[in-house]
Amino acid sequence: MQAFEGQLASAGWRPGLPPAHATVSGRQEASAAREGFAACAQHPGLLFFHAGPFNAELVQAATQRLRQRLDELEAPRHAKERLLRVFTALARHLARPGLEAAEPQGRIAVGGLGEHFWVLCSRRLPSDQVAGVRARLDTLRLLSADELAVLNPGEHRFDTLSEVAGAPDEPGPEEGDSGWLQVACNSSAPIEYGFSRPLPDGGAQLHVRAWI
Repeated sequence: MQAFEGQLASAGWRPGLPPAHATVSGRQEASAAREGFAACAQHPGLLFFHAGPFNAELVQAATQRLRQRLDELEAPRHAKERLLRVFTALARHLARPGLEAAEPQGRIAVGGLGEHFWVLCSRRLPSDQVAGVRARLDTLRLLSADELAVLNPGEHRFDTLSEVAGAPDEPGPEEGDSGWLQVACNSSAPIEYGFSRPLPDGGAQLHVRAWI
């Protein structure tokens, strides 16, 4: 397909999708992550897939395209809204610049499975960000639904999310934390995540999956 065409989730939500093997320790083999993306790219419920560069303009176009796909589905409106919040937060995370001058690179896939949606993304993190992201995600995974509801950074209507995603400014560290909170608050299960084996420069490939 072209680019622009709580409790842990139960196994019944994900037939046909490989397990994320996500744990609080964040360990995950790189081979499992590659197989996960390969399987998702061929999943019959795939709604959107992009691999390559990420920037604010692409995030906006991707969100608009996903919204068009969702308009074609007879799914509850609140589920579509939550999916777009999660997608927007993860896509903006992929567009955050790293230490390199080159444009950020990453992968993101969105699909439907029964009454649920899933979002899977991956990007390289520099060494100085790995510990902070792991700590942030571990903390969010331990919060209850009631605790997350109190911390909810705010909700956006389905018809305004494209504008939110298209903000041209790059998010700073605080906004990045708010993005992870947005994912956690709008997911139906704790965020699944893992890191591949450390890269030669000390960085690592981060893999995240959210269920809505």
